[in-house]
Amino acid sequence: MPTHTKVDCFAESAKEIEALEAEYNKYLSAIKDGALKGYNNLQQEIEALQDAYINKCLSDKDGQDEELQTQSFQ
Repeated sequence: MPTHTKVDCFAESAKEIEALEAEYNKYLSAIKDGALKGYNNLQQEIEALQDAYINKCLSDKDGQDEELQTQSFQ
Protein backbone atom coordinates (compact mmCIF):
# COMPACT_ATOMS: atom_id res chain seq x y z
CA MET A 1 0.00 0.00 0.00
CA PRO A 2 1.46 3.40 -0.99
CA THR A 3 2.46 5.73 1.82
CA HIS A 4 1.49 8.80 -0.19
CA THR A 5 -1.80 9.31 -1.93
CA LYS A 6 -2.63 11.73 -4.73
CA VAL A 7 -4.26 13.95 -2.12
CA ASP A 8 -1.07 14.00 -0.04
CA CYS A 9 0.99 14.91 -3.11
CA PHE A 10 -1.50 17.59 -4.10
CA ALA A 11 -1.34 19.11 -0.61
CA GLU A 12 2.47 19.08 -0.69
CA SER A 13 2.52 20.72 -4.11
CA ALA A 14 0.08 23.39 -2.91
CA LYS A 15 2.46 24.19 -0.02
CA GLU A 16 5.37 24.42 -2.46
CA ILE A 17 3.38 26.71 -4.73
CA GLU A 18 2.44 28.95 -1.79
CA ALA A 19 6.09 29.18 -0.77
CA LEU A 20 7.11 30.04 -4.34
CA GLU A 21 4.36 32.65 -4.58
CA ALA A 22 5.51 34.23 -1.32
CA GLU A 23 9.09 34.41 -2.62
CA TYR A 24 7.87 35.78 -5.95
CA ASN A 25 5.84 38.47 -4.16
CA LYS A 26 8.85 39.38 -2.03
CA TYR A 27 11.01 39.89 -5.12
CA LEU A 28 8.23 41.69 -6.95
CA SER A 29 7.83 44.06 -4.02
CA ALA A 30 11.59 44.74 -3.99
CA ILE A 31 11.51 45.45 -7.73
CA LYS A 32 8.58 47.83 -7.33
CA ASP A 33 10.33 49.63 -4.45
CA GLY A 34 13.50 49.93 -6.50
CA ALA A 35 11.60 51.20 -9.53
CA LEU A 36 9.76 53.76 -7.42
CA LYS A 37 13.01 54.98 -5.85
CA GLY A 38 14.60 55.16 -9.29
CA TYR A 39 11.62 57.10 -10.63
CA ASN A 40 11.71 59.52 -7.69
CA ASN A 41 15.46 60.07 -8.14
CA LEU A 42 14.99 60.69 -11.84
CA GLN A 43 12.14 63.10 -11.15
CA GLN A 44 14.35 65.05 -8.71
CA GLU A 45 17.16 65.21 -11.28
CA ILE A 46 14.74 66.49 -13.92
CA GLU A 47 13.43 69.17 -11.56
CA ALA A 48 17.00 70.22 -10.67
CA LEU A 49 17.90 70.47 -14.36
CA GLN A 50 14.76 72.51 -15.04
CA ASP A 51 15.56 74.87 -12.17
CA ALA A 52 19.16 75.25 -13.35
CA TYR A 53 18.02 75.95 -16.91
CA ILE A 54 15.41 78.48 -15.80
CA ASN A 55 17.94 80.25 -13.54
CA LYS A 56 20.52 80.37 -16.35
CA CYS A 57 17.92 81.62 -18.80
CA LEU A 58 16.78 84.34 -16.40
CA SER A 59 20.33 85.46 -15.67
CA ASP A 60 21.12 85.49 -19.41
CA LYS A 61 18.01 87.56 -20.11
CA ASP A 62 18.86 89.96 -17.27
CA GLY A 63 22.31 90.42 -18.77
CA GLN A 64 20.80 91.12 -22.19
CA ASP A 65 18.34 93.62 -20.70
CA GLU A 66 21.18 95.48 -18.97
CA GLU A 67 23.14 95.55 -22.23
CA LEU A 68 20.15 96.99 -24.08
CA GLN A 69 19.63 99.64 -21.42
CA THR A 70 23.32 100.62 -21.50
CA GLN A 71 23.30 100.83 -25.29
CA SER A 72 20.16 102.95 -25.38
CA PHE A 73 21.69 105.54 -23.02
CA GLN A 74 24.86 105.92 -25.06
